[in-house]
Amino acid sequence: MAVLTIVDAFTARNRAAKAAADRPRRRLWPFGRFVTIGAALLVIVAAGDAIIISMQRDASIAAYETATTNLARGMSAQTAQLLNRVDKLLADVAKVSASQQNADDRMAALLLERGKALAEWGSFAIAADSGRVIAATVGAPVEGSDVSETRVFQALRANGAAATQVEAVEGGFRLARRLSDPSGRFGGVVFATLSAPALRDFYKIAMPPGRAVTLLSEDGAALVQYPQPQASVGAAAHPERLRIDKGACVASFGPDLLDDAPVVAAICRFKGAPFALETTAPALEALAFWRQERIWLAVGGVFAALIVVWLLYVFARQVRRLEISELSLAEKRLQAEKAHKQLDVALSNIIQGVCFFDGDRRLLVANTRFRELYELPDETVRPGALLREITAGIFDSVGVRDIDRDSFVSSIEQVALARKPHASVLELGNGRIIAIQSQSLPGGGWVATHEDITERRRAEDKIYYMARHDVLTGLVNRGVLAEQLEKLVAGVTGDGRVAILFIDLDRFKAVNDTFGHDVGDMLLKDVAERLRRTMSMESTIARLGGDEFVILKADVVDRHELAGLAQRLISAVSAPYWIKQHEIVIGASIGIETQGRERGHPAAARRYRALRVQGSGARRLSFLRAGHGLADSRTATT
Repeated sequence: MAVLTIVDAFTARNRAAKAAADRPRRRLWPFGRFVTIGAALLVIVAAGDAIIISMQRDASIAAYETATTNLARGMSAQTAQLLNRVDKLLADVAKVSASQQNADDRMAALLLERGKALAEWGSFAIAADSGRVIAATVGAPVEGSDVSETRVFQALRANGAAATQVEAVEGGFRLARRLSDPSGRFGGVVFATLSAPALRDFYKIAMPPGRAVTLLSEDGAALVQYPQPQASVGAAAHPERLRIDKGACVASFGPDLLDDAPVVAAICRFKGAPFALETTAPALEALAFWRQERIWLAVGGVFAALIVVWLLYVFARQVRRLEISELSLAEKRLQAEKAHKQLDVALSNIIQGVCFFDGDRRLLVANTRFRELYELPDETVRPGALLREITAGIFDSVGVRDIDRDSFVSSIEQVALARKPHASVLELGNGRIIAIQSQSLPGGGWVATHEDITERRRAEDKIYYMARHDVLTGLVNRGVLAEQLEKLVAGVTGDGRVAILFIDLDRFKAVNDTFGHDVGDMLLKDVAERLRRTMSMESTIARLGGDEFVILKADVVDRHELAGLAQRLISAVSAPYWIKQHEIVIGASIGIETQGRERGHPAAARRYRALRVQGSGARRLSFLRAGHGLADSRTATT
C-alpha cells in the first residue's frame, strides 16, 4: 500500500506540473497511513515475539514435566518395594494371630526372625489388646511399654475393618496392622517404625542433583523429605492434589504440595499401599533457558520495532518535506527516489522478510531478506509483480511442501479478504521452515512478515526427542512404549498376538559396585546395542530404568518362535563385554507375555519380577499369561 500511494502521488504531481506550475500541491501521503503501517508492523513483530516466547515456555515446562514424572515413577516403584516387604511381614504376623489362640510366642518368634532382614530400615513391635508391648526388635518401644494412646492403635482397635494405618512419628513414621484372634475379636496391633534417616540416605543415592522428593501418607501428611530438613514432616499437603487414581502419576507446574514454592512436580499414588510420592524440580531451573531466550527475543523485538519506527519517521518526514518544498519536478523526483531508498534501508534492516501487496494482488515493495528467504531473482520481486508470478517463482526456486500453487495463492487471497491478522507456517522444499504473519491494510491490500524459524523448530524437535527417549541408551522411554503397545494391540488380526518381552540383567548391581557407575553406564549402552542388532527394525525396544528393558514384537503366532528369540537375546546379552580393559560377564532373565485384542493384565510384569527373585540370578525364560499366572518357566542353558 505504501509504494502504491507514493506512485499515485508522484503521477499526480507530474500531471499538476505539466498543467500549471503554480497549482497547489496535493498531499503525497496522508500521515495517518504511516501510523497504520507502523502500527501494523509493530503489532506483527510484538505478536510474533509473544507467540514464540509462549511456545518456548510451554515446551520447557513439558520437557521437565516428562522428566519429573519418569523420576517419580522410578522412585515410587523402588519405595513401594521396601514398604511392601515391611507390610508383608506385618500381614504374616496378623495371619498367625487369626489362625490360633494364644499365638503370642509364635508371633514374637516370626517378628524377631524376619525383622532382622529389615533392621536397617526400622524396628518392629507387637502390642497386646491392652496396648502393652509384648515383643519388639531393637529400636522399637521396649517390652512392657504402653502404646495404647497412639493414633494407629486407637484407630485399629475402634474399627475391625480398618486397613493398614500410617502415622508420622519423631524420626520417621509408623505402619500398623490390626491383630485379631480366631473369633475376630481385637487382639492387639503389630507395627513397624520406619527410619526417616535411612530413607533419606536411600533418596540421597537415588535422586539426581537439584531434585526433591517427599513421601506422603494417603491423607496428605508428609512422612519423609529429601533434601529438605524434616521440619515439615507431619504437615498436611493440599488434599485435592492427591485425588488421583491409585497407581497413577500426574505432573503439574505450580505451587509445591507443602510450602507453595513454584515447582515442576509429579505425584504418584501407590497402588497397593496408603502412600503417595512427589518429586519436584525448581521452577527457576525449568525455565532458566527459556528466560534467557526470552530476554534476547524481547531485545530483538524492541530493536526491530525501534528501527521500524525511526525509519518510518524518516520516510514520513521526507515526504512531508516534498509537500512543502519549492523544488522543481526533477528535484522532487530525486527526493522521492531517496525516500524509496530509505524505506528499502528500513525494510532491509528488519530481520524478517517483509512484503506489501495492494488490493489488486500486486507487489508494492519487498525487502532484501524476503528475496533471500525464497532465493528469488530481482526481476521476480519487482514493484507491480502479480502475486501469482511471485508464488510461481517460489515454487520454481525452492518449492513448497504439502500444497500446490493454486491452493497456496488461494489461501493468501482468503487471508487478505478476511481482513484479520493471520499466522501460518510454510515448509519449503529445501527444508527451511518459514513463519508468516499477515495483517490487512486499507484498500484490500496486506503486509506480511516472513521469518526463518528452522533452527528454532529443530531445537523444539530436539526437546521433544529428549522427552521421549532414554538419555543414556537412546532407546524409547516408558511413555513411547505404552503408545506403541496400544497401536500394536489395536492392529492385531486373526490369531496374531503382540509379544512383550521383559528383560532384567543379572549381576548388573555387582558390576556397578565393583567397577563404578561409569562402567555400568557403558555396559547398559552395549546391552542396548546388542538388543538392536538382535531384533528387527519393526520391533520396539525400550528401557524402563536401571537394568530393565522391554521389547514389543508384533504378529506373533508361534510360541516356539518366541522361545527361540528369547534364547537369542539371552545369548547376545550374556556374551562377554570388554569395557575399560575389563572382561565383564552378565546374564539376562526374560519374561514373555502375549496380548491379543483382549487386554493383557498388568500383574503379568509383577509375576515375572517375582519369578526373578525366586530364580536367584539364573538366566531364566518365562512365559506369562494375563490373568492365568505363569504358563511356563525354565532356566536358559546359554
